Amino acid sequence: MTKKIQILAIIAIVQVMLTVMIWFENGSIEGSTQQIHLLTFKPDEIDHIIIKSREQSVDLTKKDNQWQLLDGFPANQSQVDSLLRKLAGLKYGLPVATSANALERFKLSDNNFERQILLKKGNESVAHLFLGSGAGARLSHARNADQNSVFSVAMGSYDAPDDLDNWQDKSILQFEQDSVTAIELKDLLISLTTNKETEGIIDPKAEQKAEKETVWVMAKLADNEQLDQDKINNSLLELSQLRFNKVIATEKKAEFNLENPELRFVLSFKEHPKRSYLLSKIKDSEDYVLKVSDRDEYFQLASYTAKSILEKVNEKAWLVKPAEIAQSNLDYPTDKKASDGETVSNQSK
Repeated sequence: MTKKIQILAIIAIVQVMLTVMIWFENGSIEGSTQQIHLLTFKPDEIDHIIIKSREQSVDLTKKDNQWQLLDGFPANQSQVDSLLRKLAGLKYGLPVATSANALERFKLSDNNFERQILLKKGNESVAHLFLGSGAGARLSHARNADQNSVFSVAMGSYDAPDDLDNWQDKSILQFEQDSVTAIELKDLLISLTTNKETEGIIDPKAEQKAEKETVWVMAKLADNEQLDQDKINNSLLELSQLRFNKVIATEKKAEFNLENPELRFVLSFKEHPKRSYLLSKIKDSEDYVLKVSDRDEYFQLASYTAKSILEKVNEKAWLVKPAEIAQSNLDYPTDKKASDGETVSNQSK
């Protein structure tokens, strides 16, 4: 009985040792495979990206160190760079599947996939990836086109949109607010100057500005009128940060109704040509179309964006009577109550 116990003990020890050895071996394999990159390329060398889904595709090219869409429209540079960095950083562990039959199940076959991404350097294909079904939170099944092994990677199809709208640079209409020197809006022609140069033509409020502070002025201003500096500047701030929804056309269409726009104005800049703006509601739509003089495209604006511009870039909002300015200041007092209940002005603070 004692001998049998000894034999069983030896067997148990061997089993434990084998288990430990297998665990370390598998852990070592998994640890090493997680350091292997699924794709091997240098992001800076890529100059052509093709993204396909089963329905549509996007073609991005790099020209003069700038990414653009196939039609030449500027692409979102940071978005393209982010995609390349993510692709270059993809790593994998042990395969989820290795058989050719599994590719269809994970949506990774040549004819059934969520995304197919081809990276090129000149005419040379550098990397080719298939993205398939989801593999968990922010994870997808993927495979290198050169092999049948399926891996789980930290990437989703949302990282590689398949429609043009998502790749357009929505900031191309933006500008530096302080680069604007003049504005033409209906009967208003106002310009930016320093208050030292405004004697005789500036409104009373602007005369109170500190020396060398820039203000908006108008040559023919009635005695009972003045320009609301804050509202003009707030309007320019919104325009300077304008983002459109998407490009909807490169040729004028009747439904744009740009012959009778709801808003027309012109901005003059320090170092750039003038830019005229036409804004109109699209027929049978809640959205608006925007046309600027220095671009061929017609841009779609969401209703809330367009209505905000119509409300702020407005002759009635900019040209007001002194009493209205005073009332506005009363509505938004600058004084604040101190912690002990006394009122202390910002000036005294």
